[in-house]
Amino acid sequence: MQHRPKTRPLGLGVKYPRNPSGHIPATLSHMYHNVGSFVNHPAVDNSPCFLVMLSTVGLLLACLFAAGCMPDAPLSPASSDTVGSLASPSSPASTTSPISTRKRREVGVLVHVVDQSTSTSADWRCEEVLARVISTMSLPGIRALDVMVLGTGGAFNNEPSIIVPWIRFRPRHDPFTPGDSIEVQRQRYLKDIHAQCSAHISRTHSSPIFTAIARGVESLRAHCSEVERSGDRCTRKHVSVASDMRENGQASITARLYRRHPRFSTGTLPVIEIDNDITLSICGVANYSDTDSVSGSRLRAVWTEVFSNRLPAFDAACARTSVQ
Repeated sequence: MQHRPKTRPLGLGVKYPRNPSGHIPATLSHMYHNVGSFVNHPAVDNSPCFLVMLSTVGLLLACLFAAGCMPDAPLSPASSDTVGSLASPSSPASTTSPISTRKRREVGVLVHVVDQSTSTSADWRCEEVLARVISTMSLPGIRALDVMVLGTGGAFNNEPSIIVPWIRFRPRHDPFTPGDSIEVQRQRYLKDIHAQCSAHISRTHSSPIFTAIARGVESLRAHCSEVERSGDRCTRKHVSVASDMRENGQASITARLYRRHPRFSTGTLPVIEIDNDITLSICGVANYSDTDSVSGSRLRAVWTEVFSNRLPAFDAACARTSVQ
């Protein structure tokens, strides 16, 4: 009688023989090298069903071998304070660090509106801009600052002019550049703002303040969207206005302030929607030379209605500072 070797089930009803040492192959590689002897063994039924099953097992083995040869790629999930960016496969850094993370920078954003119809000199108004920038930089939690300065438009165009386009302050510590401290970078930033302000500010004879403030709020929202998309975070949003607030570019506001036309003096005023996280401050209310008098209470009442019943701080004068 022919001796049949001892067999042990492999699964799915298939049996394979023990190896000469009497042990079942313990590793996939050992099992793979014994496939030839496994197929030709008399204990195996070479039926079509068995061949289909064997092909399936072979595919499973190939997948397991492929998975075992792939290197582990540690992935660090980005938290709310980090930004992850996948490295490009063609970049050298991708071979060592598939994901690079950095801290989300807290950015302060300031839009300063200058009423160019005031009688003060250009240097005076630019010093007011610097004072507002410095006070914003000193707020807690500010690690970077973006500033834009708008000026009220002229008599034939209510749209504001750009005195200082968006200018960014990102202090950095460079050990290879001695003497370039944070304070030196800060003074250079302030000098740049003052230089651009002095070069582009002008004197106008109208005060379309409403349009300038509205454009400033819109610009701040749009800029913060760009900041967020870059991976940083807008933590301080500030719109400041240096003006006497005697509007003469928007007819209904002008009529309500001066009560010049009964149709407008009781009508609905246009509204500027200001988000709750935007700080609005007004200074220079007493800096005017008009012969027509507007009481302080009427000034506050009209602009509070324009700002959706949100009463901003009205300061009689603006702080000033000179560049060092």
